[in-house]
Amino acid sequence: MEQLLQRMLTQNPWWEGKEIDTGIPREQYLTVIKKYLQTKEILLINGVRRSGKTTILYQTINYLLTSGVSAEEILFLSCDVPELLSTENPVFKAIDIFRKKTGNNGKIWLFLDEVQAIDDFPRIVKTLYDEGNTHLIISGSTSYLLESKAGTLLSGRYLPLTVHPLNFKEYLRFTGINVPENELALFSKRYELIAALERYMKTGGFPAVVMMSDEEVGNELMAAYYDSIVYRDIIQAHNIRSSALLAKLLMYLITNISSQVSVLNLSKVFSCNARTIDDFLEFAQDAYLIYLVPYFTYSLKTQTRMLAKSYLIDTGIRHAVSSAFSPDTGKCMENIVCIELIRRGYKPAYWTGKNEVDFVVRGRNHELTAINVCYTDEIPEREFAGLNEFESTNPEKNIHKILLSEDTEDMDGDIQIIPLWKWLLQESDSFV
Repeated sequence: MEQLLQRMLTQNPWWEGKEIDTGIPREQYLTVIKKYLQTKEILLINGVRRSGKTTILYQTINYLLTSGVSAEEILFLSCDVPELLSTENPVFKAIDIFRKKTGNNGKIWLFLDEVQAIDDFPRIVKTLYDEGNTHLIISGSTSYLLESKAGTLLSGRYLPLTVHPLNFKEYLRFTGINVPENELALFSKRYELIAALERYMKTGGFPAVVMMSDEEVGNELMAAYYDSIVYRDIIQAHNIRSSALLAKLLMYLITNISSQVSVLNLSKVFSCNARTIDDFLEFAQDAYLIYLVPYFTYSLKTQTRMLAKSYLIDTGIRHAVSSAFSPDTGKCMENIVCIELIRRGYKPAYWTGKNEVDFVVRGRNHELTAINVCYTDEIPEREFAGLNEFESTNPEKNIHKILLSEDTEDMDGDIQIIPLWKWLLQESDSFV
């Protein structure tokens, strides 16, 4: 048990009065966490691997310590380390070691990072919850393992929070670029912000990659992250044997972001069963790697018949691992908008008639917003036509129409044209 104790001491430096490096605070998540901590429910933090969940757990611990919680009441366990996984009844054994080390026989705050690595973790977590002596904060990187397995035993007992890679506003803060609140000062800084947005498109928002000063090393790190997501959260999590087929499918999706996905066509392209393609798409979504955006319609039958469009969790992955010769700036910017909508809690859909609408979202009062992304200042007529056509098919609805450009800000009738960089910096209540 000595090795496990040493690992625990490394992961819990506050026991010995040492400070913890919590990095740059990610306030939008911490604000929600602080509210959730006031309840007795389990806090379940999920999201793609390496998006910053562990750092946010340490920032939460720092918040507790500065709020008066004793260091002897907090236990952090990284559940995917060998010292823990090789131990019988690892979580309970670690708690026993913790209590002996700290002398705490009362209530504790237990942080379980990458909890899906522990066999039968839902039963363990439920047991601790039911005993009423443990505040539980758990994290993981696959929605299947966390929500499907945990959902059965922990239903009604947990509050979920999904962590994404850095958004554009966070990217600017992490790279030391100040965003003025004054409209005139913001306008004068627009060229710097446009350049930053195009770097963000290439670099992506994985925190450690963003902090890399060497672009080549950052790309190598991003590629390593991608390999880890695919292997640990797809292949290993679902016991996949045909890993070569999976790799080809994922590379196709990464190269062709924002394109419609036909399971039948893909099964023909890769000479495999359609069910296999369907499963692989589901697994990639479970790992938060791929998002499938459905067709907008009020008919479930029509939505089921129409193809979904595929988007990637972070455009930095595409830049690091794709063999595509073209940067596809327009599609990548569309991808950034999709993930930002998801990050803000919306469920985007797309629409097509004679023309197209990239995204349709419902607001809190069920009002609709139609968004087209056209990353240029020479906007073709079809972009306006798509928004107007969509409105004409929903005459009873009050529809807000937005066109996201490179740097044009204007009104065209009732269509609001906004520079993408500026739209990404807006607060949630004025977002759509």
